[in-house]
Amino acid sequence: SGKKQSQRMTVPLVYLVIFTIFDFLLPLFGVYAHIFEADFILQGFTPTHKPPTTPETQLLLDAMAGWFAGLALLFLILITTKKNDRQTWRAVQANLVLVDLFMLFAFVREMKRQNRLDSGDWRLEDWQNIGGYVVIAVVRISYVLGVGVRERKHIK
Repeated sequence: SGKKQSQRMTVPLVYLVIFTIFDFLLPLFGVYAHIFEADFILQGFTPTHKPPTTPETQLLLDAMAGWFAGLALLFLILITTKKNDRQTWRAVQANLVLVDLFMLFAFVREMKRQNRLDSGDWRLEDWQNIGGYVVIAVVRISYVLGVGVRERKHIK
């Protein structure tokens, strides 16, 4: 028989929105903010930042902007060429879980340095940073583990 089988994914809307919209737009914001709004970024990370941003810190933020630009380009390529390639998306999301965990580590380490580990001492920005990274990491880990994702075989 000349029929071919192919696999198509059924992906929950939450994954599609996060991986194709949020994960594309957030890095674009990151490029802009890390280059042009350094004080905003740093004050969101730590209450001890006092403007102006030092040249050494701006160098690191500019390098981060490069990471964000590369990430946005990667997502643009994946969205347009590999939208239904589950293995590729799993690899990318597993990689981003690692980045998310390092960001959480960085926030916690800085808060410990400032003796602000008690959640009663957290600012709104701290709740947004920690909460946001925990939520997105859980979503990414769920996708990598296949939670809610089904592959269906189709005969062509």
